Amino acid sequence: KESPVDPESCAGLEVMSGHTRKIDELRGRFHAIDEFTPEKAEAEALRLRDDLAHMGEVPDYILKDLIPILCDNATWEAVVNYIDSLDGVLRDDRWVQEQRLLALSDSGDIEQSIGALEQLLKRHGKTAERCGLLGGRQTRLWRQYRDEGNQKMARKKLSSAINAYEDGMRADLNDYYPSSNLPSLLRARGRSSDIERARFIGALVVEQVERA
Repeated sequence: KESPVDPESCAGLEVMSGHTRKIDELRGRFHAIDEFTPEKAEAEALRLRDDLAHMGEVPDYILKDLIPILCDNATWEAVVNYIDSLDGVLRDDRWVQEQRLLALSDSGDIEQSIGALEQLLKRHGKTAERCGLLGGRQTRLWRQYRDEGNQKMARKKLSSAINAYEDGMRADLNDYYPSSNLPSLLRARGRSSDIERARFIGALVVEQVERA
């Protein structure tokens, strides 16, 4: 004799099945966004964010997968606000917080960007990419102060840019982005050892490019 079917169990299975279908649809939309124009991609990224917010329970890996999509297609404010809206454990995840600081580093405020990158380096360590980003923003400040005639601050920011790029070069000798920016900055600073060091690093960069 067959056991009677529990209507509540069937209803629960249908709900779970429907939820799984929605997750699968979202993952399909995650992949499809690469085919969109920049304007449509931004709108779709924000729709994905809103759809996830109304879905109830969503696996953490799906919530994390949306972060690089927002980073690539939306504003830095959208990335920061989305991460700040996540539950505590996921929000405090090391990788998630790293993405938040990287997003803050893209803000139009150079000093805020530098602060975010310095915090990122302090928390998660030095990499060629992180140091290269910091060096780039310090370089922008150097040029700004130089053009304004503030020589004291210009010299300070120039040395900060050089230090950041040198840290990036030491972090990964195979990544020639940080080292490629050093020769011109060293020549601009012009200390007694800078010119010779600029020649040495310039030759190293050529070697790195040829080997790549």
